[in-house]
Amino acid sequence: MRANILQNLKQARDQLAAQTGVRARLIGDPDDPASHADRADVLSQIARHDNLVWFRIARHADAAAHLQSITLHIERLTALVAESLDGILTGGPRVQVRITFDGYERDKREVYDIEEVRTWMRKVLVETVPQAIALLDPVTFHVAQATCNPVVRSMRKVGPIIGSPGRVACEISHEWQIACYMAGIDARVAATRI
Repeated sequence: MRANILQNLKQARDQLAAQTGVRARLIGDPDDPASHADRADVLSQIARHDNLVWFRIARHADAAAHLQSITLHIERLTALVAESLDGILTGGPRVQVRITFDGYERDKREVYDIEEVRTWMRKVLVETVPQAIALLDPVTFHVAQATCNPVVRSMRKVGPIIGSPGRVACEISHEWQIACYMAGIDARVAATRI
């Protein structure tokens, strides 16, 4: 990683830490211990379908299982970011990550209203591995944006397909802007991409 890019990312990480109280990982930083871990074992455990990795996050009744899920997926996303770092930095090819949450089918709330989902997305994508935002497929990015920011309005899009996605307007938080910056994304522009 070029020195000027690394310096900018370190400054962004420090600003994010000041906002959240948590120091995020910076993949590609030789001074960050998370950058030196051997990830071959973690990568070998990730199921892939072409260039797509699908994380199906199960609903957990107890806090310990919820925390274990967060820890497991942080390690997996860290490995995927490290593997895709050149593509992230250059806008080149990289793996796409889809994240879905299982066990909420009967829950009448929108996904961005479910506190467990909001907590999972914020802890993983904003507070720990913000560079992973660059890997999210468009629908997952939209869900992440809605769960990591205050929703100001939502409207159901009526269309010919049952379950057509809704449109959600968010107040883009400073933390989200910094996390997206660390992923090479302009959060204000990306907010309109879905």
